[in-house]
Amino acid sequence: MDTAVRMIHPKRVLVATVPAYGHVFPLVPLAWALRNAGCDVLVATTGWTIGAVRHAGLSTVDVAVDTDLAPIYASIRHAYRPEHPGSFDGPERLGGILPLYAALGEVMTPGTIAIAEQWRADLIVHGAYCAAGPLAAAALDIPSVFVNVGIADTPEFLWQHVYSPVAASVGRPSVARPTLWIDTVPASVRESTPAEGARLPMRYVPFSSACAVGAEWFARSDRPVIAMTIGPTGPQARGFRALRSLIRAAADVNADFLVTFAINPTDGPAPESPVGPLPANVHAIPWVPFDRLFAMCDGVVHHGGSGTVLTSLITGVAQLVAPQGADSHYNAAMLSRRGVAVACMEPTVTTDMLAHFVTMDACRAAAADVRDEMLAMPNANEVAGVVAQVAANTAGVDPV
Repeated sequence: MDTAVRMIHPKRVLVATVPAYGHVFPLVPLAWALRNAGCDVLVATTGWTIGAVRHAGLSTVDVAVDTDLAPIYASIRHAYRPEHPGSFDGPERLGGILPLYAALGEVMTPGTIAIAEQWRADLIVHGAYCAAGPLAAAALDIPSVFVNVGIADTPEFLWQHVYSPVAASVGRPSVARPTLWIDTVPASVRESTPAEGARLPMRYVPFSSACAVGAEWFARSDRPVIAMTIGPTGPQARGFRALRSLIRAAADVNADFLVTFAINPTDGPAPESPVGPLPANVHAIPWVPFDRLFAMCDGVVHHGGSGTVLTSLITGVAQLVAPQGADSHYNAAMLSRRGVAVACMEPTVTTDMLAHFVTMDACRAAAADVRDEMLAMPNANEVAGVVAQVAANTAGVDPV
């Protein structure tokens, strides 16, 4: 891949993302690669993720100043239910969470268009669920680049179910299709081979936060070590009920379980258990970037969130997924189909299920195969060269 880009003046790339850690973090490695490719990068977001972007060393602008996000995010509580949505066709694929992204699109679009005009952006790179990105690109008649967050999202799906409704809601005449689709999901995990638009695979790079990793994180246990998490959003929506159930099931399994109760990237010791005393084989740990945590584990038990899924895949560990809502049921189905995960579609995970998962060699072999598939995908620096060329030449690129 020829990634050489010559620019007399740095091209301005506006990176737009909704205010959620799981949506900001996947964009950070690409944003830095774009800076290394010679682009001027500015991140457009709002709310609590302003701080997360700053801590990642990137410049950011608040496009919805003084907006109270709490009422908007309160709407996700109905979407975080362990029940199967019943279908993966249409909006059901995301288990009722699409109205959240529509509401965020409505409050972020005016400010994103304004800053794109004032800053004279040449290109907009946006996370899959950020409607403000493609709407701003259409308003300025500049190219846009779609970056997927997880398995469930594709440009066509989001164009139909989020971007077009938001455009109608805020009175914008149209939404341009993306010039390029950057896809971090390995093809073998997808339901079908994507063929829409100019799709460019990119190796997933886990990013959550910087931390000091002690020497104990490189030690190995004499028996299986399993990470356990339900992510940051589930506890905010439903509390720690799901994690309490998992911990009870783990008590009689011949393995050590590492669980974190921190829901945000933070330094400091492990927070106190919100579920009471822990069994002897379940250990509370502080916030640790998941790629570091999973690398020392033999498996991961989790809620099916996209960041946890992709980090598990690139780390090559087996997964047991107990879906908690949104896109997690779809993710669990696709992972189970590929053989890298056990999908628990029942209300609770049992001790027998956990004990069986700990010994599933076939699941680990499939996980290793997918890890190798992902490692063969173009890296962020290679992809950034292509994106920078799009910024320099609005004629775009040939479909991949």
